[in-house]
Amino acid sequence: MTDGLKTHRTTGHVRPATIIDVAREAGVSFKTVSRVLNGETNVREETRVKVLEAVKTLNYRTNHNARNLRARHSHIICLFYANPSRNYIGEVQLGALQRCQAYGYSLITEDCSDNHPSLLALRAETKLAGAILTPPLSDDEKLISELQNRGIPFVRIAPAEDVDHGQDVAIDDAAAAREMTEYLIGLGHRRIGFIKGA
Repeated sequence: MTDGLKTHRTTGHVRPATIIDVAREAGVSFKTVSRVLNGETNVREETRVKVLEAVKTLNYRTNHNARNLRARHSHIICLFYANPSRNYIGEVQLGALQRCQAYGYSLITEDCSDNHPSLLALRAETKLAGAILTPPLSDDEKLISELQNRGIPFVRIAPAEDVDHGQDVAIDDAAAAREMTEYLIGLGHRRIGFIKGA
């Protein structure tokens, strides 16, 4: 890596460093990099220094406002979450971040566990190109209504109710459960337990 540019393994093209490159360079998660870049205080000084050194080494730069002004429309997508499972949210964030970067968008995330979403990323100064709603926010009527009122496109992940309301991404849970159970029965098991999450 030189001057913040990295050669893409498959195309051979040189591209600017991404937040994932910074995370790898610093040996931390991309969420930690995001916290450092956003100036959050819940990061150890040693970690903060490592991240900033990686940013400097890779010449990593991001400027949401300048990008939006040049394009005359937003390139920011917000992922809303209120799920206590760090593993689940981490995987969803990583997938969303990788796809956003592939298309020249930036991802911001908002933890809505203790606050109503309208007080967070939907603040007036943040113009969003779109939003991703994760369970249980996929069924939050107030959040959905606010997004609609602001004309912000959104996608809901695995909504439990009103599945015809807007775009959504989900799997057939009943079919998946049936397939898993049939697999266990095929192994000879007859006493099968089911453990569900929050």
